[in-house]
Amino acid sequence: MHWLDPLVPLSFGAAGYHVQARRFAPLPNATGRVVAVTGANAGLGLATTHALVAAGAEVIAVCRSPERAEAALGGLDRVHVHIADLADLSSVRALAAALPRLDALVHNAGALLDTLQRTADGLETTTACHLVGPHVLTRAIAERVDRVVFVSSGGMYLSRLSLRQLQSPREPFDGVTQYAIAKRAQVLLPGLYAEHVSNAPRVEVMHPGWADTPGVVKSLPRFRRLTRRILRTPAQGADTAVWLSLAELPPHAEGIWLDRRLQPVAPIPGTATPPASRAALWAWLESHVVD
Repeated sequence: MHWLDPLVPLSFGAAGYHVQARRFAPLPNATGRVVAVTGANAGLGLATTHALVAAGAEVIAVCRSPERAEAALGGLDRVHVHIADLADLSSVRALAAALPRLDALVHNAGALLDTLQRTADGLETTTACHLVGPHVLTRAIAERVDRVVFVSSGGMYLSRLSLRQLQSPREPFDGVTQYAIAKRAQVLLPGLYAEHVSNAPRVEVMHPGWADTPGVVKSLPRFRRLTRRILRTPAQGADTAVWLSLAELPPHAEGIWLDRRLQPVAPIPGTATPPASRAALWAWLESHVVD
């Protein structure tokens, strides 16, 4: 196994990025393109926003907090803030109604919690923020967006899908496990959209590697202490999401993108998702979509 194999930890850090970046082509000029980014006021979302603006795009920055949005994004040219909570389905539907036609939508907003919390819709918050809310938003604007990019995580490699866990987490609650299963579900979405949605936008999923973000500092402090010397910058972690939003892409194929290369989604035995589980996940997500 080569040290740059996608399952070798060094490939997830800054060293892996630097090696792979030698082959990166410049991003295209994005003047005139409109891209929405959720969770845009911090971490990978903020880095994605900056990179898109630098490429010339107009960015719709979706944030939960007006104060945090203003502090992070105030004064940036071609950035338009929309306030919405991806874990709140009423907020998601209001956002969908307000969005213009988009060239791309980057689903970056996320949560990794250490206690079991439920939303007003009765959903576990991590699942709502990573899966149900983004699905409802994507379905609502499917005819008004060309590309959709989900920011997943390498944490999904060790997990297999458990719809029961997504719906009714076991006690004691394990936030890292819940996060990983939600990320495993995300990698199934490109195939599910292609299968079930006529004229679906192109949907891709990417893995940013290990990036030093506020979310890691807050939710995974021990992990950060152990890996901080090798972590990527947020800009390095965001690069593939930006590239997927703007570049001319090869024909779609199943996989997860890491450093602009497509990698397998279930290289570890026992983590592949059977067809029946894929179908059950889709049916459950669709149950939250309002016609």
